[in-house]
Amino acid sequence: MNGNEIVSFMYRHCQWGQFLELLLRTIFNDINKLYIDMKIITPVTFFLI
Repeated sequence: MNGNEIVSFMYRHCQWGQFLELLLRTIFNDINKLYIDMKIITPVTFFLI
Protein backbone atom coordinates (compact mmCIF):
# COMPACT_ATOMS: atom_id res chain seq x y z
CA MET A 1 0.00 0.00 0.00
CA ASN A 2 1.38 3.39 -0.94
CA GLY A 3 0.53 6.65 0.83
CA ASN A 4 -2.32 7.49 -1.52
CA GLU A 5 -4.07 4.16 -0.90
CA ILE A 6 -3.69 4.57 2.86
CA VAL A 7 -5.21 8.07 2.71
CA SER A 8 -8.16 6.92 0.60
CA PHE A 9 -8.67 3.91 2.90
CA MET A 10 -8.63 6.16 5.97
CA TYR A 11 -11.05 8.55 4.27
CA ARG A 12 -13.49 5.74 3.46
CA HIS A 13 -13.07 4.30 6.95
CA CYS A 14 -13.85 7.68 8.53
CA GLN A 15 -16.97 8.09 6.40
CA TRP A 16 -18.10 4.57 7.36
CA GLY A 17 -17.48 5.38 11.03
CA GLN A 18 -19.55 8.55 10.78
CA PHE A 19 -22.30 6.60 9.00
CA LEU A 20 -22.31 3.91 11.71
CA GLU A 21 -22.39 6.55 14.45
CA LEU A 22 -25.33 8.29 12.77
CA LEU A 23 -27.12 4.96 12.33
CA LEU A 24 -26.59 4.00 15.98
CA ARG A 25 -27.76 7.40 17.22
CA THR A 26 -30.89 7.16 15.05
CA ILE A 27 -31.63 3.65 16.34
CA PHE A 28 -31.09 4.66 19.98
CA ASN A 29 -33.27 7.75 19.52
CA ASP A 30 -36.03 5.57 18.06
CA ILE A 31 -35.68 3.09 20.95
CA ASN A 32 -35.88 5.93 23.48
CA LYS A 33 -39.01 7.32 21.80
CA LEU A 34 -40.52 3.83 21.70
CA TYR A 35 -39.69 3.29 25.37
CA ILE A 36 -41.26 6.62 26.34
CA ASP A 37 -44.32 5.81 24.21
CA MET A 38 -44.62 2.41 25.89
CA LYS A 39 -44.41 4.04 29.34
CA ILE A 40 -47.30 6.31 28.34
CA ILE A 41 -49.31 3.74 26.36
CA THR A 42 -48.99 0.75 28.72
CA PRO A 43 -50.72 2.34 31.77
CA VAL A 44 -53.47 3.68 29.49
CA THR A 45 -53.91 0.23 27.94
CA PHE A 46 -54.10 -1.43 31.38
CA PHE A 47 -56.60 1.22 32.48
CA LEU A 48 -58.80 0.55 29.44
CA ILE A 49 -58.60 -3.24 29.91
